[in-house]
Amino acid sequence: MESIAWYGLAYLIGTIFGLYVGRNHGISKGILITLETLVNEGYLKTRKDSNGDLDLMKLTFEEKLDENK
Repeated sequence: MESIAWYGLAYLIGTIFGLYVGRNHGISKGILITLETLVNEGYLKTRKDSNGDLDLMKLTFEEKLDENK
């Protein structure tokens, strides 16, 4: 009977760990895909820094006004 309890406990711990890791990975992947799509479609203003990484840039007041036209 004790072995069944150990298997049940191991299964429960493995399931909780799998859900935790899967959820965090899914959220990170979703955020990355959303940002890449917004940049590729031109909805986010970006520039490349000296390392070749993309930096998000804040819109100017004029750009915000042009958006409302």
